[in-house]
Amino acid sequence: MPTHFQMRVYDVVSTVPKGRVISYGSIANALKTSSRAVGTAMGKNRGFGGTKGKDSDKVRLKRKILEREGVEFQDDKIKDRFFIEADSLAISKVDRKLWRKRARSPKSDNCNKRAKLTEGDVSPQVIKKEILDILGRRGKGKSC
Repeated sequence: MPTHFQMRVYDVVSTVPKGRVISYGSIANALKTSSRAVGTAMGKNRGFGGTKGKDSDKVRLKRKILEREGVEFQDDKIKDRFFIEADSLAISKVDRKLWRKRARSPKSDNCNKRAKLTEGDVSPQVIKKEILDILGRRGKGKSC
């Protein structure tokens, strides 16, 4: 089960438009954390599998997906023009304030606040499932 922090990372990633990529550093800046923490969260993402090494089948598959979306590579690196900053994504200032507020709260309070912040009958578990479904679809070549 993903942690609250991992869900925040996946939330940012799910807003990246088709044909664009984002660096761990940019995600980290948006979440006021380190790029290493973002990399750790992404490594636990079941949608991609956390496979390491550029010669793995999953990495080759991810590259093919990105190429189909129009992303171009040069010397096994994504060209700079395809990177976007988290500030240009559809992440509202309200969401960022809530993330920071939750991050400063004791862990026991986070669950209570999350439940209070959820509108209607949508539980945090439903939101988490939807985000993981989006990430899984994106990993299979479909856009969010």
